[in-house]
Amino acid sequence: MGFDGFTPRVIGAPRRVALTVGGTLGHVHGAIAIAQAYRRHVADADVRLIGPEEESAHGAVRESGFAFTSIPSAPIARQSVFGKLRGLARTATGVARARAELSAHGTQLVIGCGGYASAPTVLAARSLGLPTVLYEANVIPGLANRALRHFARRIYLGWPEARSAFSQLSCEVTGNPLLEELIQSAQRRQERGRLELLVLGGSQGSPFLDDQVPALAGALAAMGLQLRVQHQTGNGDTDGVRARYEAVAVEADVVRHFDDMATAYGGASFAVTCAGAMTLNELASFGVPALVVPLREAAGRHQDANASVFANATGCPVIAEDEWRTEQAARRVAALLTDRPRLQQMSQRVSALCQPEAAGRIVRDCEALLCASPSPSPVQTRRWQGR
Repeated sequence: MGFDGFTPRVIGAPRRVALTVGGTLGHVHGAIAIAQAYRRHVADADVRLIGPEEESAHGAVRESGFAFTSIPSAPIARQSVFGKLRGLARTATGVARARAELSAHGTQLVIGCGGYASAPTVLAARSLGLPTVLYEANVIPGLANRALRHFARRIYLGWPEARSAFSQLSCEVTGNPLLEELIQSAQRRQERGRLELLVLGGSQGSPFLDDQVPALAGALAAMGLQLRVQHQTGNGDTDGVRARYEAVAVEADVVRHFDDMATAYGGASFAVTCAGAMTLNELASFGVPALVVPLREAAGRHQDANASVFANATGCPVIAEDEWRTEQAARRVAALLTDRPRLQQMSQRVSALCQPEAAGRIVRDCEALLCASPSPSPVQTRRWQGR
């Protein structure tokens, strides 16, 4: 028996699923969350991840315990002529590698989770005739998913506003998946007496937040707010950020990435954050209200759209990078932190965005699609049984 009374059809072999991961932790965490749901809800599911050769994605994947295969990939859009040629060549090589991996694994379903690194595997699945679905986390879909959308039997959306980009295609609004450990920790979250400010620049980092938030924290301290800061820089300059906090005499723990994300989120009273889809989703899981500062350099300014939808739903303030004024921002944050009823109401509205069953919904629908599909060909069956 599966979940919600649903029994997947698995004949002669465990379900074999491959998910793509991109180069950012947002892409990686979404893929791992879906993989965890497959392992949790479908007996004997054999799930593996396929992603870029760049090391940035590998650590989180290794820690997840899923098998991982790296293949060549490179961006094509927004590149020079030489960059486009290089991207096409690496994508072609990646398709060949992905075809070999999918065939050897006996993959029955490919789930593309966005990012240019997903393209080779989705194209390989198409060439092998394998069922493929896509998952899109952002309000404005990324270039990869838009380019690959016609290869997908279904597209799963984190936000209903993304549906317009996939008109006349089969879409399901599931919400954005969450890692198992965050779901479990969020359910146990308790109020902390200490005021803790969480600063989130995403896995790539936000140079703007690294530069401006220490001064914001200093201004809050000057207003009499006693706070501690946890600041995640991603690829930013941790030493430089740490020095800025020391200069304004604010206690701060500055790290590239949190070793224990659940503790970081669980202890936060308020966040200053970029507007990556998975970052906002994780804040929602813990009900952490936030000041949202969308990353100006994000591809296609997609974080602006994420921030706008998030703010409309929660009442959380948004400040664009080019509209930032430290003293004004400090007054807005101080007004929230000293108004407990308003802060609590905002926290409840943020929590309402959380969809802890999002990954399970994706798995259930994938299984329904597979159960409705024709039986595999004899050639494919022999290949799977040969593993």
